[in-house]
Amino acid sequence: MPAEAPDVVQPLQSVTAKDGDHVQFQCVIVGNPQPDIAWFHSGKLKKPSAEFRQVYDAASGVCCLDINEAFPEDTGRYTVVARNFVGSATSSADLNIRENEDLRGAAWSNLILLIFVLLTSNIVNSMNRILPVCLVMYLQYIAYLLCQSSKHLKEDIKA
Repeated sequence: MPAEAPDVVQPLQSVTAKDGDHVQFQCVIVGNPQPDIAWFHSGKLKKPSAEFRQVYDAASGVCCLDINEAFPEDTGRYTVVARNFVGSATSSADLNIRENEDLRGAAWSNLILLIFVLLTSNIVNSMNRILPVCLVMYLQYIAYLLCQSSKHLKEDIKA
């Protein structure tokens, strides 16, 4: 079989997903000899990891990038580059992540409700011993919901 430069038979397709969803980019690339595959996110090389799994099946030409859990910071242009000694080929597509509005809306609703209750009741004036503890716990819960909705809290402890 003669040597052939890589060719994108089926290009990547843009994806829109919700915050936290699994996302897969897939294309079909053929070439002889088998091309080396590299993935880029917004121009930066994306190395394989537990979160970003890269697969290339030379027999079928199927080339995949699996993102286990997509976050807003994963939004951008993804490009796959296939190279062999004869040449190279690329395909690009965009990933758009919609943030989960449900949690953020619930957190803001709870915060507004708390402020309303405090302003319209005599609790602010009486300030017994239990109120400060309950207030702090409730505000911590609201802060947690807000952070969850924007994915600012991520697990940093992964071996």
